[in-house]
Amino acid sequence: MESAAIDLLDSLTNEVVGQGAIERGRMPVSDVNAKYGAVPIQIDATHCVVLIRINDTFVRGMTDDALYEATRKWWKIGPTERQIGSSVAPRWAMAVYRGIVRAVYRIEAWERPPEDYLAVYPDDAPRWGF
Repeated sequence: MESAAIDLLDSLTNEVVGQGAIERGRMPVSDVNAKYGAVPIQIDATHCVVLIRINDTFVRGMTDDALYEATRKWWKIGPTERQIGSSVAPRWAMAVYRGIVRAVYRIEAWERPPEDYLAVYPDDAPRWGF
């Protein structure tokens, strides 16, 4: 009941959503379709794919750009896996939230975090983004 009431009253500024709101609360049509219309994917064995769980960064209604940014950076990946064209290098990245693929991106190149980012997060120096 609490969750439904919070969802119905847009003017509320609760810091915590009601119990069960994330799984069963109000959501945009795109999320309803993703949740209830999802079908198991089949990944061709010849395709090098990396599945990236974005459970901690996904937000309902996030823009396509925000979803891309949440998926593409910053990951620990070895030098061989970063060599585009290598037999072990992923060519595709799938953004996965709670077991549902939300987006698929083609990996064209890898990049290091920018210096201004590393000034704030120096431990991310060995990480890469596509």
